Amino acid sequence: MQNKNNKNLNPCSCNEKSQTIMDKTIAIRKKFESVDALKKDKTSKKTIRELATKYNTLVGKCFEANAAALFEDNDCEVSLKTLEEKKSLLHSLGIHLDQGANIRL
Repeated sequence: MQNKNNKNLNPCSCNEKSQTIMDKTIAIRKKFESVDALKKDKTSKKTIRELATKYNTLVGKCFEANAAALFEDNDCEVSLKTLEEKKSLLHSLGIHLDQGANIRL
């Protein structure tokens, strides 16, 4: 049963919100030559932690609201492939959003 707080989290809105968080994170990370340089900037480090926490919470709520529908092909503007590519890019940049508040920075 869908939680009433998650009623606006259909697969497409989940994909769009995930992409927005990933795009913001990528933009911050690309300002720095390395993860070590990012770690030295307390403001950016804090922002990345907040985005990772927000991403992790969003993923949980989206899964609760949509379950398997998140993994099916759909007609969303933001595709699962795009999200996976961005997630891979973040991983290659040393950022693991799926760790949420426990992100190592």
